[in-house]
Amino acid sequence: MYDIDLKNVKKGNSGVIFTILMGLLFAGIGIGMFASTFIKKNRMDSEVEAYKVDINEHYDSDNGTMYSPTHFYVVDGVNYTCSGGGSTGSITSSMRDETVYYNSSDPSDCMTDYSKSTNNLFFIIFTLMGGLVAFLGFASIVKTRKRINKIKYLNQNGKLIKNLPYHMEDTNTRVNDRIIQRPVVDYKLPSGSSIKLYGDPRYDNKACDQDGFVDLLIDPNDLNNYFIDFDINRLSGNLGSDYYKPTEEELARMKNNNPNVAQFNNTNYNNNNRY
Repeated sequence: MYDIDLKNVKKGNSGVIFTILMGLLFAGIGIGMFASTFIKKNRMDSEVEAYKVDINEHYDSDNGTMYSPTHFYVVDGVNYTCSGGGSTGSITSSMRDETVYYNSSDPSDCMTDYSKSTNNLFFIIFTLMGGLVAFLGFASIVKTRKRINKIKYLNQNGKLIKNLPYHMEDTNTRVNDRIIQRPVVDYKLPSGSSIKLYGDPRYDNKACDQDGFVDLLIDPNDLNNYFIDFDINRLSGNLGSDYYKPTEEELARMKNNNPNVAQFNNTNYNNNNRY
């Protein structure tokens, strides 16, 4: 068994719980507003033709022209107005529809075909966006849990290889305007060929360790299951056979590719490979 630090793997989900809660909140608001509109629609038990429809113009923040209708209607000799309930960048046929639906017990409680369609679309989009955000958050947690289970399997069955040369690679992911990187290793197979192994994104912003190398745990029967970190050790004490002995060419390449590893030097290498 090995001493494995999972803090970096878990750190990638540090803000996911908040994201899930916000997604559920927005989805809940959307569902609540949709239900409220549905209930309001059921109150509209009467209808009347508007005697006038004004298509009001106004400008948005980008100075674009927006339109929203106002319907004027009469019930029992009393004048009422019904706003469209939304704005759009183009005039639609539902804006000009003269039908007004109202609550006979309170004629000022009204809706139009335009307000019905606009509210439905807005609430559906609002709900779907919130649900999508929550879903992505849950998916991230599930992915991290699967990753941790694989690492735990390696803790029991993985092969340890210490002091591997590596280089850091951008992941094209940003957190607080900081580019997240990951270590990359050229792993030599018994056949003599090599494959690239990509470590987990370093959400802790760590780019090097005291000895300037990375350590690898890998499943000999499944090369797709591996874990790269800067310090992995046997609980019972490391063996001489655990240490990889890089060539001078590999050392030179690593120093060129890792300018942040200022403390790396041949003394570190010689001390860690004294077996």
